[in-house]
Amino acid sequence: MSIGSILYTSKDALMAHQMAVDVTGANIANVNTAGYSRQAINMVSTGVTNVAAKIYQNGVDVASVTRIYNSYLEAQIVEQKGLTGYSQTKAEILSVMEAIFDESKPGGLSDLMNRFWADWQELSMNPGGMAEREALASSAEAVTSMFRSINNGLYSISSNVERDVAYAVGEINALIADIADLNNKIISSSSGTGDRNILEDQRMELVKQLSALADVHVIEGDYGTIKVYLKNGETLVDGVITRSLALEPQAGNPTVSDIVFADNPSSPLTSVITQGKLGALLEIRDVTIPYYMNQMNDFAKALVYEVNVVHQAGFGADQSTGLNFFECTVGAEAVTLRVNPAILADVRLIAASSSVSGDGSNALAISLLQDKRTINNQTFSNYYGGVVGQIGRQVADSQRTLIHQSLVLDRLNNQRESVSGVSIDEEMIKLIQYQLGYNAAAKLCAAAQEMLDTLLQMKQ
Repeated sequence: MSIGSILYTSKDALMAHQMAVDVTGANIANVNTAGYSRQAINMVSTGVTNVAAKIYQNGVDVASVTRIYNSYLEAQIVEQKGLTGYSQTKAEILSVMEAIFDESKPGGLSDLMNRFWADWQELSMNPGGMAEREALASSAEAVTSMFRSINNGLYSISSNVERDVAYAVGEINALIADIADLNNKIISSSSGTGDRNILEDQRMELVKQLSALADVHVIEGDYGTIKVYLKNGETLVDGVITRSLALEPQAGNPTVSDIVFADNPSSPLTSVITQGKLGALLEIRDVTIPYYMNQMNDFAKALVYEVNVVHQAGFGADQSTGLNFFECTVGAEAVTLRVNPAILADVRLIAASSSVSGDGSNALAISLLQDKRTINNQTFSNYYGGVVGQIGRQVADSQRTLIHQSLVLDRLNNQRESVSGVSIDEEMIKLIQYQLGYNAAAKLCAAAQEMLDTLLQMKQ
């Protein structure tokens, strides 16, 4: 090996170990960077010398910079992100809904209903008392107001959820555009380089964010790209090509929108998205809130029917009869429930008597409706208690599920860190190793310089 070859060998060694120090430094610098995958440098021997049929390696080169990651773990994390995003969103919204049905303090619907029945009983004992009639009208108004308040609260949550759906669709479109852009950059980058590794890390973080919004699946494409598609096989990203989502108002209810592809608005995708934040929003909007609205409508409908049937048969203090106590619109009972305005204008119209004699038997009959099995063979109190209990159980179940899903996600992230995460101790050991290699290469260069100086001196 000539002195020139030694200098070239030392140069290769210096550059290789300098790059190794750079990669190690990048790992150390990104120890706390979310989604960063540890990089490892791969060195290979270069050049040969054939001496007496023996081959000697002359130099070293950096073949590639490898991204250390486990594709199976990454896929598991992507899927778990969707489950956790779904559970978190559902738990948050159900907790808000639970507050609408809060019966832990006085003034809830259950408390107001008890006062309403009690006022009928008070009126039965003094059917001619104006104070008792005024109290009954007031408690009845409080009951109808609470029905409307609960319904309006549910409608307000539904409107907020609809707004969140639109925002989530916008986020999804932005993410799939960014993923396609990174696919394009990865195609242009060289395989096995640090820049490409960083791009792939960034892309995987975007995929995880996308999965937290909607249940998506990812497969490898050509030239290092990925394909992202929904569970029905519809593609969101294919290399550098994207399909954006859009919102299309429903024909029967324009305040609610279906999710569609912007290039195919006639085919709704709403039923396809069942996980992630968007899946939870759609379930709350289309299933949960309508269910509780229907429950309250059934409650109001039964209350109106039972009270009105008895009230119509009775007589007021002015001997009027056949009057409804409550009024409402069919199909929207809870939000339109109100006390008959004529009764509010003149409480003498309250039919407390079963006859013109002016007794309080009709008021007593209405008060006894409290214990009548009217809705699904349940009393009013039991029925509403079941509604409140059901939302409470749903909140508790959603919170337990969220805790479980979060623990699973944390465990997967910890496993990922054990594979792809940066260990400062390990990187410091490598740093010392590469420093020693760099110093040795420098000494080899110095030795070659001394040999060259000796040769020059011999010619003088």
